Amino acid sequence: MASVYQKKNCAALTFALVVFGLMIACLTVPWFYWSNTFTLKPSATGATNVGSSTLNSTTIMYDLIGTRTSTQNSGSIATVESYKNLESSVNPSIFSTFKLSQAFVLIALILSFALAVVLAVFLLDPIRNKAIFALGMTLTRAILLVAGLLLVASVTIAFLGFLGISASFKKDQSGCSEGPCRAFAGTVNSQFNSGTVVSNTQWGPQAGWYIALASTPIALLVVFLVAINRFPLPIDSEASSGEAL
Repeated sequence: MASVYQKKNCAALTFALVVFGLMIACLTVPWFYWSNTFTLKPSATGATNVGSSTLNSTTIMYDLIGTRTSTQNSGSIATVESYKNLESSVNPSIFSTFKLSQAFVLIALILSFALAVVLAVFLLDPIRNKAIFALGMTLTRAILLVAGLLLVASVTIAFLGFLGISASFKKDQSGCSEGPCRAFAGTVNSQFNSGTVVSNTQWGPQAGWYIALASTPIALLVVFLVAINRFPLPIDSEASSGEAL
């Protein structure tokens, strides 16, 4: 019984640590991007086509704290980058959406770390037995399950809440006709100067959102393993008539 418990507990601990690592990644990588590139259409001379050239391009990467803007103009090899924190006074709805995801990512980070610590110390029989004697098997297990369910809820809200970013762009950018204010992800091509100049605009979720999405089934695995893993009865006279899960 003890060896089976240890194996399942080790598996739950491993998955909790994976979620913890993924939440750290969520806080450091971009969650959304917007990119616009103007290119000059290739000209044709007889049957020979001349390759298109980029006039200028702008890419904005949104993380949970701010935006990194990268620009490159025609004839320039270097890319100019700048970083700016998100401000509630400038784009209040966009700011709120990012901060909502950030808050629940932080909650998931704390919960996954706390679960990992508890599961790690529960590998030691004396510490686990003391917890069971102090709280009882049912309450100890219930606490772990509640923490696991809160972890799942936090990760789920982090990525589901971010789906509202399109509505946030629409609120903060009055008169918006295309781009992030119309869809969560997409591409728009436009032509100017009688079709000689092509504008390509792309936007959509980035690594942070996908990481949060992928963390949900892993967090569910933690809850599943905790739910099916029964505590071995502590070897103590006080536990001889105790409850078993």
